[in-house]
Amino acid sequence: MKIWQVQLWGAGFVREGVDASFELSGIVSAATVDEAVTAAVALASNEHPEIDQAQPGGSGPRAVINAEEIQEFASAPASSINVVEVFWSTNGEAA
Repeated sequence: MKIWQVQLWGAGFVREGVDASFELSGIVSAATVDEAVTAAVALASNEHPEIDQAQPGGSGPRAVINAEEIQEFASAPASSINVVEVFWSTNGEAA
């Protein structure tokens, strides 16, 4: 497994009845870049189920998640691996 710093952004989500977007950042362990993105989204979905709107068959046909930056790390403290943060915004304001 490799360690990846991941920054993603999502748009077109419905959160509490309002159109919303988010920024996701964190550090995950995965074998490949694609698996790193999948792992980060899965971790974020545990706390923010709205993110599942971007999955095939999800309830939000407009929702998308795109990679902003993905970078391989040589190492990271074990306590920070497989940890992500999500910052929501609606109408340009942080939520």
